[in-house]
Amino acid sequence: MTQEFLNLFAFYHNHRRYKSGKRKGKTPMEILTKEENQEDWLKLLSQFISSKDSNFFI
Repeated sequence: MTQEFLNLFAFYHNHRRYKSGKRKGKTPMEILTKEENQEDWLKLLSQFISSKDSNFFI
């Protein structure tokens, strides 16, 4: 496993919504920061990458 894969997996895990249980509909990051994410985790990832490297998607 590469570090890049582990970074992607951690980002996915921290930004996906729980489907059941007492935390249903929330993400781990929402629980931690108490701020609601308006976007899907893929959209957040693309925004994060674009802010770091504007030529990444070209």
